[in-house]
Amino acid sequence: MTAPRVSLILPTLGQASAAEVTRRALADLEDCEVIVIVDRPDTDPASLGLPADRRVKVIVNTQNIGLTRSLNKAIAASSGAIIARNDDDDLPEPDRLTALVAHFDANPSADIVFSYATGYDKVSGRDWLISGPVEDAAVKAKLKERNFIVHSSLAFRRASLEPLGF
Repeated sequence: MTAPRVSLILPTLGQASAAEVTRRALADLEDCEVIVIVDRPDTDPASLGLPADRRVKVIVNTQNIGLTRSLNKAIAASSGAIIARNDDDDLPEPDRLTALVAHFDANPSADIVFSYATGYDKVSGRDWLISGPVEDAAVKAKLKERNFIVHSSLAFRRASLEPLGF
């Protein structure tokens, strides 16, 4: 079996919304895999309601190791040329992965890609745009001040970051 074009890394503590994120990814792009990393050892993977699909891999940590170590573990288990990140409580646009692939194809020098996002407060019903600069120099300058990149919008080329240990 050949490696998928995209590996979507999906960390969760067992939230039911992980199933919806997974369904959206699988519907968006056939050439993908979804690596669900559960950082709650007492979670029964069946309780997540994930689609029964060969492209879904579930890893349940034997002990709680935190987000960063869980992400690294999921990346190590992934095989896609593009690695995308999505939190379990952030619902992606229906064409997110397709758009990522198109962007990487059109921009061969791009190693890391992120996008704007919409924040939403369920209590007030208020939403807002989470944005930042898009040109290379401006992105680097702004990141020295603060991180404006929404984790669930991040993707990178495996070949570019693998030599750095991700």
